[in-house]
Amino acid sequence: MISIKIALFNILKGILIGGGTLVPGVSGGTVAMLIGVFEEILESTANFFKHIRKSLYLLFPIFIGAVLGVFIISYPLEYFLAEFPKSSKFFFCIISLISSIYFARINLKGKKTFITIICFLCGILIAFFLSFLFHFCNINAIEYGYINLFFIGFSLSLALVLPAISFSYMLLFFGIYDSFINAINSLDVYFLIYIFLGIVIGTLIFAKLLLKLIDKHSTETYSFVFGFVLFSAIDIFI
Repeated sequence: MISIKIALFNILKGILIGGGTLVPGVSGGTVAMLIGVFEEILESTANFFKHIRKSLYLLFPIFIGAVLGVFIISYPLEYFLAEFPKSSKFFFCIISLISSIYFARINLKGKKTFITIICFLCGILIAFFLSFLFHFCNINAIEYGYINLFFIGFSLSLALVLPAISFSYMLLFFGIYDSFINAINSLDVYFLIYIFLGIVIGTLIFAKLLLKLIDKHSTETYSFVFGFVLFSAIDIFI
């Protein structure tokens, strides 16, 4: 049984993670790594159905805190986006580029091989393919129905599992960041629930796979992530 003190401490950690998740260029996973709970969260998520009670003791307080963190930061973010839209997005992209390059320097330093270069190029190609679908083909998640929000949420789950990808940055990439912030502040339940369902299902599916990839092929995995983030940052500038 988890103590109230530990539960409150995990809620506080969740607030930090949730706040970081909503700021473009900042990864909630990176915040989790900095406060020392990333591996615990990943393992609890990956083995959720194997150890349900133990996983809930950790994940539920952090989830509650993350929700609070999202609501706390959403109002000031909406203001800056409304008053300074171009400057805000430019600033967010700069943060994302700096953080991703810094992350790559730490995790990929001295580890350049043919395979890592291929993984890096694959990350760029996947980002280009998604950009083509959502921008050049004018696919709009809201215009074409809420079911698309589920698949976007499914894709967003990767940003919650991998520390190098910013969740809110992915919202910018898919073109629904402003709508997401508005949905939070206006409590648009129908909008949010499809995103949430996609995130939950995607996280449960990807967590175990990505845990193995990071354990056995961390360099290749982070090379792919770096390529994806680098191209998507350039794409937002364009």
